[in-house]
Amino acid sequence: ITLYRYEDALAIAEAEPLIAYVLSSARFVPVDNLLPDFVNFIKQELASHGAIRITKDAGIFEAHRYQ
Repeated sequence: ITLYRYEDALAIAEAEPLIAYVLSSARFVPVDNLLPDFVNFIKQELASHGAIRITKDAGIFEAHRYQ
């Protein structure tokens, strides 16, 4: 059995698409009064670093049956 990994990353340089993505996640439950703080945090991070990098990691297994 061999594992072939495909490592990748997504660089997001705009606040609105990143915020929309996070808010659309089923795992993220925003607390209404903290949402402005979250938006400000994202904007500050982008201003400081130019982009936020989200890593992606996928792979596929290859197996052969020997008789």
